Amino acid sequence: ATVIELLSCGRFTSDEGLLYHEHEGRPPFQVLGPTLPIGWLEGQRFSIFHHTTCRRREELALLPAHAQEIWSLALEGSAFDDEDVASLPVCDSLEVLHLDAMGLDGSVLAVLARFTKLRVLRLRTGTRFDLGSLPFLPTLQELAIEGLPARPWGFDRLAERSSALVGLELRARDELDASG
Repeated sequence: ATVIELLSCGRFTSDEGLLYHEHEGRPPFQVLGPTLPIGWLEGQRFSIFHHTTCRRREELALLPAHAQEIWSLALEGSAFDDEDVASLPVCDSLEVLHLDAMGLDGSVLAVLARFTKLRVLRLRTGTRFDLGSLPFLPTLQELAIEGLPARPWGFDRLAERSSALVGLELRARDELDASG
């Protein structure tokens, strides 16, 4: 199916110089489509599940049927919890994982061992967050954790469990505790 959604801000003008999105070539419209895979060539087929974002549990339920097509996955919103993360299917091609707007406690991080090509991981944590169950992630290069608690949360485990890490971004709610 092809779904076309037209969103309007309600501000109209007959002055074409005031129209938005002139640089995209179709003012006042901005055409959005699926994110193209890296290295994509004109005419080459690709799966719309290559870059997948889930905002509702109903969308998450569709993943197992397309797990081998997913390169990038984002779970966004408060609809998801640690149990949903634990139920993620094996995605052999997954390299980028964003677990956003969720209060993860870290107990489900062992599930990351399923993703043997994982290079980029972005997490939003809960107040009870701890890296205790983080598995060895030999391919992880970039890690961003937001919402860290102002207490020890397992910073000392990062070096031994992510030896290929070259980029690290840590954000805390209050003070950042980097014990270890």
